Order: sequence, then structure tokens, then C-alpha cells
Amino acid sequence: MAVTDVINLNGATEREVVQIAASLEAKSTHPVAQAIAKRANDDHVELVPISDFKSIAGKGVTGRFDGADFYMVTAASSTASNSRLPHDVIDQLETEGKTLTLVGTDTHVIGVIGLRTKLGTHQQGRCER
Repeated sequence: MAVTDVINLNGATEREVVQIAASLEAKSTHPVAQAIAKRANDDHVELVPISDFKSIAGKGVTGRFDGADFYMVTAASSTASNSRLPHDVIDQLETEGKTLTLVGTDTHVIGVIGLRTKLGTHQQGRCER
């Protein structure tokens, strides 16, 4: 799995989105977490200390940094009718077949991270047939 898109929203920078996401997922071995950690490493993004970390099975993670509560959840687990969600961005990336995670605070989404499964050489041959 690899990060293909980082869409920054509501005044956050792309670097901040990656930093918060990678910091929240720092100790996870989940493929999404590993892909985000690789992106942070490739971009030389330093992780920040997260307190009050909580994992929400099948949905995502939450934690506190710099006095604010942050979350990282799958787009599928967020409320479809939530007006604060960037539905245009979500719809476009989902149309492209990407797995999506949302990074945000209690008040707004600061970014959307799109990921795609990398196909190995053996798998690519199957898709082309």
C-alpha cells in the first residue's frame, strides 16, 4: 500500500496532515499506518508526541497534540451526511479506487489521505490478462 494523495484542507499544510497522521499511527503495523509512515519518512517529516491515544477498532485512532484532539478515521466509517466532510474530494478519490483516511479535529477535517495497493510484478500480469 502507498500514499498517492494528501489533500490539505481548512488552513492545514500537506506536511501538517502527514505529520499528524503519521504521529497518530506511529506504533501501528497496519498497512495504512506503514504507508503513511513511509510517506512521512520520505518527506523528512518529524513525528510529534501524541497523548491520550485511543484506537477505535475498525474505524481509526484519536489522540491529543498541542492542546487539540485529533482523529484519523476511514472515510467509510465517517458519517455520510456530515456536512463538514469534503464530499467532492472523497467522491473523486473513491472513484479512482483509492482507500481514504480523514485527518481532523473536533471542528473540521484538515486533510484527506488517499492510498492505493501496490501491485507486484506477478499481480500486474494477472490484471493485464
